[in-house]
Amino acid sequence: MIEEIQSSQRSWMEKFPYLHDANEKIDLAIVVYRRVGYLKRQDLDNIAKIVLDALKGYLFKDDSQIVRLLLVKNEAKLLAEYETDSLVISFRIHDPERDMILINEKNNGTW
Repeated sequence: MIEEIQSSQRSWMEKFPYLHDANEKIDLAIVVYRRVGYLKRQDLDNIAKIVLDALKGYLFKDDSQIVRLLLVKNEAKLLAEYETDSLVISFRIHDPERDMILINEKNNGTW
């Protein structure tokens, strides 16, 4: 999983290097979609460690640059009769004046 995240992040950063300075402080959101059997057994702290280790050196140089971390795990939806795990990572430059929220697609509310 780490290699996949690094590859994706590396590719993105190479295409758009001007969009982010890896020295800046950031707010980071990670949303994990896992199959039902794995969801209950997956600890949030372990998910965070794997993802942060994979992003280090690409999105940030040191995880002390992460000011806010929002981590959510959800049940994966059945797609074309296949259970699919997925990971959504989003970030922004830290702005202490702005709250950090995610929109919940089920009820258009926030987490």
